[in-house]
Amino acid sequence: MQELVAANLAEIIWDADSNFFDDNTHSVSLFMREYASKWKIYNSQPFSIQSTHFLKPKKIALVEASKNISQVKYVGDLLSKMSAAALEETAIILADEALLVPMLHSLPANVKKVNVTMGVPLATFPLSSFFDILLQLKIKDTSQIYYRDINNIVTHPFGKLLFKNGGDIITYLQENNIAYSSLDQLLTIAKEDTTITRLLFTNWNGAENNTIKNCLACIDIAKEQDDLGATDRAVLFQLQSVFKQLESLQEQYAYLDSISAIHSLYKQLLGTETLDFKGDAYDGLQIMGLLESRVLDFKNVIMTSVNEGTLPSGKTNASFITYDLKQQFELPKYTEKDAIYAYHFYHAIQRAENCTLLYNTHSDGINTGEKSRFIKQLEVYNLPNHELSKTVIAHKIAISTPEKKTVQKTEAVMEIIHKMAAGYLSPSALTSYIRNPLDFYKQRILRLKELEEVEETVAANTMGTIVHNTLENLYKPLLNNILTTEILKALLPLIENEVKQQFSDVYKEGDYTRGKNLIIYEVVKKFVSNFINLEIKDVEAGNEIVVTALEEEFKESLDVPGINFPVILGGKVDRIDRYNGVLRIIDYKTGKVNASDLHIVEWDVITEEYKYSKAFQVLAYATMYQSKYGLDTAEAGIISFKNLGAGFLKFATKPAAASRTKNAIIDEEVLAQYKEQLFAIITEILNPEIPFTEKEII
Repeated sequence: MQELVAANLAEIIWDADSNFFDDNTHSVSLFMREYASKWKIYNSQPFSIQSTHFLKPKKIALVEASKNISQVKYVGDLLSKMSAAALEETAIILADEALLVPMLHSLPANVKKVNVTMGVPLATFPLSSFFDILLQLKIKDTSQIYYRDINNIVTHPFGKLLFKNGGDIITYLQENNIAYSSLDQLLTIAKEDTTITRLLFTNWNGAENNTIKNCLACIDIAKEQDDLGATDRAVLFQLQSVFKQLESLQEQYAYLDSISAIHSLYKQLLGTETLDFKGDAYDGLQIMGLLESRVLDFKNVIMTSVNEGTLPSGKTNASFITYDLKQQFELPKYTEKDAIYAYHFYHAIQRAENCTLLYNTHSDGINTGEKSRFIKQLEVYNLPNHELSKTVIAHKIAISTPEKKTVQKTEAVMEIIHKMAAGYLSPSALTSYIRNPLDFYKQRILRLKELEEVEETVAANTMGTIVHNTLENLYKPLLNNILTTEILKALLPLIENEVKQQFSDVYKEGDYTRGKNLIIYEVVKKFVSNFINLEIKDVEAGNEIVVTALEEEFKESLDVPGINFPVILGGKVDRIDRYNGVLRIIDYKTGKVNASDLHIVEWDVITEEYKYSKAFQVLAYATMYQSKYGLDTAEAGIISFKNLGAGFLKFATKPAAASRTKNAIIDEEVLAQYKEQLFAIITEILNPEIPFTEKEII
């Protein structure tokens, strides 16, 4: 046995005259001298071997990659150029075993058979993370469960195995805007899933001894599912094994009685568990870790992550014993570990004819992007029979002008557009088309919506709805009456209760008694009170105000030239009143609007630039009012609650000459010019020859 080991060690130590190693500096030499001496085969004279496998001709390709993913993609490209016979004699050695999954996904189509002699870490499977999430939740001692925690558990791949109707729970929380739920609430919502809901969301604090049993119960429930895949079943078996180990440890050590301790041990055990592959060790491409490559020889070797810190791993601070103490008492040091890595590295490539060594140059975290010392050694000593080549993986950068996306109007799309036009086209829909026709297509034609979530903080549109509804309910009893200071002042005490009611109706079960929502609640009250106070000042100044309509809905037919089917323009006007006898059509905006947003010089811009969408909107309301009631002259504009000091912001046409005054009167002539632009945009939407083309948003 001693002679066999000696021969194996001596085999990769070549002629000392080649000066391949420096005895005092190189880890391979250190390893050979230390370990060979233990077998009584090393003395004061160095080994001298005239011919070795390492001295045979080799092609060694050193490949520099910018990131780990570049390495595996390069390997995939390399394999795609190999014949079936060459693949049989090829090994991929992953110095960083975390690259296994991306490597498997990067294998080309010509690789028919693969043997993986390493396991996939159990922690990389989605099912494993479920208990990490669950135990983190259980560490929190609270009777109110945050909706994101509920969502993380119910929508998790493992959670989907446990819940029959988990989606109903999430939908209910979203529709009712419930950010925090109690167990009783969840049990009411769960219906068919009450058993698993009680198991997962009951407070486990105070009953820590049942934590592991509860986790095992979850695994048992999941294993009963008929549609469980083979991989998931294997993962569940491994997870069950992990919790059985935890159960055994808990029985042995009574102080493991807290959820946080169980959670820590779970993560540690999970990091050591792997799910092993099954394959034919004698057939196909071989994928392995560095340690699995021992005493195996291949004609073609591809090795990834040949970086300092990975190969070799270098110093670690995982020991309380200092280096000098280890040296004094002859304990294993990191130098011995480096020597072992060196032995495995050189042994892996000693009989190979074609070696491809890839390293990552990207500096990220603890990875410095430095190539391994082993590559440096190959470069420095550059043996005569070794053909070294260097390659840098350079990604092609093509500078091209991005093409704007277009969507053709098919018969199905035109059918939807016709139905929309026959129902009604709203001013907001038309302005969304002006902003970006592709967004109009997605939102109005395809009906794509943003992902609905529980609204933790009151959104801007929710705030706007609350303000609109509050003013509608406060002013509704005053319709067609001349507003007086007494009437308006009587509204001020009613604001708080009305705002509370609207928050309950619109924000549903969302909490607005603390945090940002409390600030927004106070802002809404301030908006409403400031608006009423503004009207009180107007009345005190001698102005006469009569509100004639609130939130009135319009649906008026348009006679669009060239269109032979009905087109309806519809929408809801926030307020219509008469101010000193002048008809005013008013739109409320809780955001900030400036007067310049409603002033136009050229009519063409109103359908070309989204900046003038506010002007487009109020003129659409004026057009609908004219169609329904007739209109001689009127004013249309916006009351901006963030710019309330500016008062009523009127639409106006602004002549190019700066000296001339603006015209804020809307009459037949103004509406005729507006209709030309309105009909042009509607005709464009209804024209099957004009596709929806993406517009660059500035």
